[in-house]
Amino acid sequence: MRFKHDETKMLKIKSRDAVVDNVKGLLVLLYAFVHIMRNLPYVDGFNLGAAANNLFYHSPPVAVGWWGFNVLDLAPIAFYFLIGFVMYQSFQKHYDAVGRGAYRMQFLRNLTVMGLFLLEVYIENSLVKTGSPAPWSYMVGIGFTGILTIPFLTPVFRKTGLAGALIKFGAAAAVLVVYALLHDALFGLVGGKSGHGGGAAASFGFAAVVLFAAGVKDISKLGIKAYAIASAAIYLLGLLVGKVLKVEISYDVFSAGYLFTGFTKINLIFFILYAVNKYALKDRAVPLLSAIGRNILLYILIAIVVIGALIFLKDSLPKMTFLWAFFTAVGIDGLFILLAVPLEKKKIMFKL
Repeated sequence: MRFKHDETKMLKIKSRDAVVDNVKGLLVLLYAFVHIMRNLPYVDGFNLGAAANNLFYHSPPVAVGWWGFNVLDLAPIAFYFLIGFVMYQSFQKHYDAVGRGAYRMQFLRNLTVMGLFLLEVYIENSLVKTGSPAPWSYMVGIGFTGILTIPFLTPVFRKTGLAGALIKFGAAAAVLVVYALLHDALFGLVGGKSGHGGGAAASFGFAAVVLFAAGVKDISKLGIKAYAIASAAIYLLGLLVGKVLKVEISYDVFSAGYLFTGFTKINLIFFILYAVNKYALKDRAVPLLSAIGRNILLYILIAIVVIGALIFLKDSLPKMTFLWAFFTAVGIDGLFILLAVPLEKKKIMFKL
């Protein structure tokens, strides 16, 4: 008997994920571009000066106003927003397939993510000899944050609709308040200030961002008008919080106000992209962007292999310079883009 696929259901799943995959792909390309551009002032004869500092470096400690963030400051918050936006959908799929074993899968998956990022950081620092052999970074924190959110995957938190959104928003607010109260203790105990991007300590705050984004996902399911109203309200609340608390941008500290105000701005950007995807693209995936967005793990694996090969060959290669680092980054990015699309066409994906 021939098995008949439910193509209608498959198309719905594809269109539902298209905006997230497009944005993830855009984020990866933007992130790679920023990391190249922020180093250009150090190349002999090429100096972007203050323009590069203002656009591509961390914002100086200033009070958060209408914007107050540059691209690099918002990147980590954007990653966690996207994780939260798809987390419950992904977990429910696993839960329907294996039952309570989905919790174990979630734990092992995030532990693996931590290990992969720690390995990448370790071999990169072994090559360029900077910093700790394996410092905490916000990318390593993706796995740790995923482990911290496991208690919030119980049935009451998997409710959808307005009720589900309110439950998730309430949990996120509670986590953020606790994070604010215990901030200094967390950074003292779990190595926040010793690692790039706030380290393990910041992961507790990022858990709140994930829950906020999950609530936003529930609102988005109510329709574009409901999502528009909620996004405007969340953004205005972020401005109010920034003004009342006099929130300052401090990348090394990751205060609760910093995380929340950054989240409100990321949500506004995502809503705009969401609306463009719905009305201009008709919920269609952009092949290159979506392929990159669905294959982020491939990007990590390519980086590990290329950088690992450089470490193995370092004694026979010229001393590492910025130009070496630049062409390595371009090579990794180019190889990834060349592989991601054809692999996706063959239904071979490396999801993170």
